Amino acid sequence: MLGVGVLIGLSTWGAMASEPEHRALDLACAVGAVGTVAILRKRPMAATAAAALLAALSPAATPAVAAGIVICALRRPFRAAAAVTLLAVATHLVRGLWRPEGLPYAWWVVLVLAGAAANLAWGALVRSQAALFASLAERARRAEAEQERRVAEARAAERAALAREMHDVLAHRLSLLAT
Repeated sequence: MLGVGVLIGLSTWGAMASEPEHRALDLACAVGAVGTVAILRKRPMAATAAAALLAALSPAATPAVAAGIVICALRRPFRAAAAVTLLAVATHLVRGLWRPEGLPYAWWVVLVLAGAAANLAWGALVRSQAALFASLAERARRAEAEQERRVAEARAAERAALAREMHDVLAHRLSLLAT
C-alpha cells in the first residue's frame, strides 16, 4: 500500500502543477485518498466507493481507486466488484467533463474504460488462480490420504495372509506331531 501512497503523491503533484487553481482541492482529495487506502483491506467496497467519489473531484484519488478495484475483485463477488468499477468509471467520466485532461473526451472515455476493465480483470484473474490453486491443493491432499489408506489396507491384507499361512503351517505341524 506504500506504493499506492507514492502514486497518490505523484498524482497530486502533477495535478497541482498543471492546475494551480485547484491546489487546495487536490491536496484535500489526496489526504482523503490516503485515508481510503488505510481502510481498503478491512472495507474494500466502502473505501473504493469513497475514493471513486474523490476521483470525481481530483486526479489525486485515481491510484486509490485503481488499487480498490483490484482488491474488490480479489475479495468480493464479481458482481459487487463490477458495481464499484462502474461507479469509478462514472466518477472519472464526470471529472473528465469538469476538468479535461488535454485530450479529446472520446479518448478519455476509452482510457478510463480500459483502465478500469484491466484492474477488474487483473483482480478477478488473481482470485480465480488462487481458487484454482486451493482446489488443486485440496485434490492433492485427498489423493495423498487415499494413497495412505490403500497402503494401510495392503499392509493389513499382507499381515492377514501371513497370519493365515502361519496358522496353516502350525496346524499342519501340530497334526503331524499328533499323528
